[in-house]
Amino acid sequence: APPAPPPPPQVDPTRMMDGCTARALLGAVGGSVMGLLMGGFMHTMQPMNVDTSLSTWEQIRQSYKGFGQACTRMSRNFAKVGCVYAGVECMFERSRARRDVPNAMYAGCVTGGVLAFQAGPGAMAMGCAGFAAFSAVIETFLAH
Repeated sequence: APPAPPPPPQVDPTRMMDGCTARALLGAVGGSVMGLLMGGFMHTMQPMNVDTSLSTWEQIRQSYKGFGQACTRMSRNFAKVGCVYAGVECMFERSRARRDVPNAMYAGCVTGGVLAFQAGPGAMAMGCAGFAAFSAVIETFLAH
């Protein structure tokens, strides 16, 4: 009798999500969705010029001009932040072999510095300090 075929490979979702690449991608997707919502909210809060000579429909169309661009821009920016932060935090967790507030601070510092790279060293230092402080506060209140 011929030998039995090998069993198909098993996909373990928890093992896949433990990888830094998957966490970074999940951070990018989550940031993108959050950015879409924030972009839409921020765009609708902008002041608009009311032209009473236009119909209601024309006023609505005029007020929502640029809505898609605002959502896309904010979505892209939040996705960058989510991807960089989640990936860097995962790498620090792996290298330090623990999950604590300093990991969030280090990841925040790196993320703030990377995102402010084009603005120069002073902006990178401020981005590092600001993002690290914000990350420390959030992690402390979430009690990881």
